[in-house]
This record gives sequence, C-alpha cells and structure tokens, in this order.
Amino acid sequence: MSGSNSALQVILSSGSISDFFARMDMLAKIANYDNQIIDNIKSQRNSIALEKTNLQAENNAIANDQKAIEQSLKDLNAEITSQNKLLVSATQKENSLLAQKASMDAAAAAAAAAKAAAQANASVVISPPVKGTTITMDATAYDKGGATSYGIQTSRNPSGYSTVAVFPGTIPLGTKLYIAGYGYAIAADTGTDIIGNRIDLFFNTDADCNSFGRKNVQVTILN
Repeated sequence: MSGSNSALQVILSSGSISDFFARMDMLAKIANYDNQIIDNIKSQRNSIALEKTNLQAENNAIANDQKAIEQSLKDLNAEITSQNKLLVSATQKENSLLAQKASMDAAAAAAAAAKAAAQANASVVISPPVKGTTITMDATAYDKGGATSYGIQTSRNPSGYSTVAVFPGTIPLGTKLYIAGYGYAIAADTGTDIIGNRIDLFFNTDADCNSFGRKNVQVTILN
C-alpha cells in the first residue's frame, strides 16, 4: 500500500512489535497468495502447453489426412484417365469391328446378289449375234497353255476366237461356237474328264478360272 517493493523494508518499517507481527502475517498471506497465483499460472501454462501440443498433433494429423486425400484424388484421377483411354480404345476397336462387319455384310450381300443374278441369267437363253443351234452345257475352266488336240495354240481372245475343250461325240473338233458370257470360240481341244455334255473354257490365269467356277452356259453351234 505504501509503494514499497521489498519485504525487508516493510518489516523494518514496523512501528511496534504488534505491527511487526501484523506485517509478517500480511507478508505471509501475500506470499501465500502470490504462490497460489504462480501455481495457478504454472498450471494454466502447462494446460496451455498441453493443449498446444494436442492442437499441433491434431493439425499434423489433419495435414497428413489432407495429403492422403490429395494423393487419393490424384490416384483416382489417374485411374479415371486410364479408364477413359481404355474406353476410347475399346470404342475405336468396336467401331472398327462394326465397320469390318458392315463391309463383310455388304460384300456378302453383293456376292449373294451376283450369284442370284448369275443363276437367273443361267436359266435365260441368250440369243447369239448369229444363227445356230443353242444347247445348255456344263462348263468348267482351265488355264494350262500349250498345243491343243486340234493342233493349234491355246488362247483366250475376248475380241476373237478362244480355244475350248469339248467331247467330240457331242461337238466335233473344229466347230465354231458362241458361248454366252464367254464369247466366240472354236472346239480345238479335248480332255479325259470332258465327256458328254461338258465343255471346258480356256482362260489365261488361275484367278480367271476361279472367278468363272463351274456353271451351266448357253452354247450356240454356229452355222
């Protein structure tokens, strides 16, 4: 109360014994109160330090969780990107397969239409440019060149006469013919399998033979 900051000054300034003891009692109470304040401050400081430690641990845990979440998001985005690439690749492959299937279907439809047209045409008697006797014959194709049984060179001449193999009992060698879908020909060759109503048409290549196949044709024996 007097502004002194020294306990010793307070004691020495006592006016009497009773004042001395009163001051001692007062200083003891002040010291006890100060100790309580100090203990309370220490306790609060320890509590604050503990709370700070806990908060720091929570902050670290939150930071770790945030890093884990960010990494999970990165992994998820990477997985989504990978899945999108796989989806695009699968879609492209599917489109390619669908295009191939469409192309194959179109080719099959065209082949079927061509076959149907060929079968329809095979049943139609096509009148040759000149007169003669027309018969239906079983026609095949061959491409082995060389001298024919008639003694001439095998040839395929769409603008002239081609050589064909016949059964002489049906068509005599040397007979001139007109074959629908093939052109003019001369019966100049024979074959061991060419018997009866058979005719073998000469082509230049295996591909042409395979394309022709085997079919019924209208053969006109020219006058």
